[in-house]
Amino acid sequence: MRFGGAAISLHRDFYKKSGPNALPGCDGSILLDKTSTIDSEKFAFPNKNSARGFEVVDAIKAAVDNTCGGPVVSCADVLAVTARDSVVATIA
Repeated sequence: MRFGGAAISLHRDFYKKSGPNALPGCDGSILLDKTSTIDSEKFAFPNKNSARGFEVVDAIKAAVDNTCGGPVVSCADVLAVTARDSVVATIA
């Protein structure tokens, strides 16, 4: 089975090879809600209608945090596990 560029991105050494050259910043900042100290990208004009499903990620995060008794995962953690599981489900 072939996955093209996706297989390269999911390679176990991907970060080791690309991370040191990555630009600094918060790659998951689109997941952050706007607060008094954060001007979120979530609803910024360039992202309008380009990313969806925030409520699903927020619901999963809330359920995990509630079960574990406090904030223990980030939205990025939820997306990482979800992406992994969706790849496994697609292959299986």
